[in-house]
Amino acid sequence: MEAGFILIEDVFVDDNLMSFEHIMSTNKIPKKDFWKYLQLRSCIMTTQRKLSLIPQTVVQQIFQANEPTKGGASRFYSLMRQSHPMKLSGLKRAWEEDLEGEINDEMWKEITGSWYKTSREVQTQFITYRIIHRGYCIPCKMARLKL
Repeated sequence: MEAGFILIEDVFVDDNLMSFEHIMSTNKIPKKDFWKYLQLRSCIMTTQRKLSLIPQTVVQQIFQANEPTKGGASRFYSLMRQSHPMKLSGLKRAWEEDLEGEINDEMWKEITGSWYKTSREVQTQFITYRIIHRGYCIPCKMARLKL
């Protein structure tokens, strides 16, 4: 990191992994760090065999383009809140079955888009998120499961 390698892409030149000699000469890395290079190379080669490279997300592109500055976390959370959540139609159907009624699209959008507005406390927000996504076992659900 001190040598300027932040992303995996930084050790590639024209889609080829840089040699240790090239890295050593251009970034003033000591020869004793050769074993770190071998670990990195092994990890990259193993991963490339299993996965194709995944394109960067919008968030990654924004953070790569902008240097971390004051207010960066705030911008990140604003971006996340403005993004359009998935339809979650299966989750909506499950809630409708439990409540024995229909939830209109406008109400569903409000429910799924406002879990973070319930409280400023992160733990309460997380509990709300888990309740909406049916990951929080309320006492009546635990009784039905005989837990």
